[in-house]
Amino acid sequence: MRDAALDGDKSLSYGLGVHSFAIFLSALLHTKLICVVHETNFPRNKDKLAMVWATHPINIRGRKVEIRTLTRDDVPVVAESLVDPDGWFDVQWGMKSAEDFAIMLSGRLDSHDHGLVNPLVYFMNDEVAGVSNLMRFDRQNLTVEIGGTCVAPKWRRSVVNTDVKLHLLKHCFETLKCLRVEFRVDVENFSSQNAVKRIGATLEGKLRHRMILPDGRIRDGFIFSIIAPEWPETKIHIQNLFR
Repeated sequence: MRDAALDGDKSLSYGLGVHSFAIFLSALLHTKLICVVHETNFPRNKDKLAMVWATHPINIRGRKVEIRTLTRDDVPVVAESLVDPDGWFDVQWGMKSAEDFAIMLSGRLDSHDHGLVNPLVYFMNDEVAGVSNLMRFDRQNLTVEIGGTCVAPKWRRSVVNTDVKLHLLKHCFETLKCLRVEFRVDVENFSSQNAVKRIGATLEGKLRHRMILPDGRIRDGFIFSIIAPEWPETKIHIQNLFR
């Protein structure tokens, strides 16, 4: 699955990849602090107040999965469960070991401490099935992104990802009262693109030259969304996928 150019840059990919998520989250922290500091200035209606609680710990029971906010005690076992040689996080981010994933997860928890990300872990039959984030909160405009998803190798091509997306979307629209939920997907990540399309998200366009990856590739990404008026019909559509 790895081409010659990527093999040739193996050492560079590893050296940069281990810290890519930490760097990304630090930049996110720098650009988003003002949103957290000035929450009290937002209009006092129930929808905007709901979004203030977006990063508070959650515990959601899906049809077959349990989804909850990641804790630092979770990191060792979760990191071990995500290792996947030649998987997307290995090839694109240089995440080759449990230690690499532990660094990534710790970065997510640091951002959670600053109210910027709600890092999530989910379980299937009491086993770690994957991780994701609620992130890029725009409390003024009631939008959020579901991203940073990594399904554990054992649970790919199973009901897990659909179950998680259904209940995270339900949380966003029905609890947080979001107007819009976004998904941002690498143009080369065809599996994730298909998964987002399958649940009924709308492709809005391409984010060009958005990021430099550890292997030197300049990343383009697609942006998808689901908006509040679409949610009732989309919810039924996703529920029907389980039949």
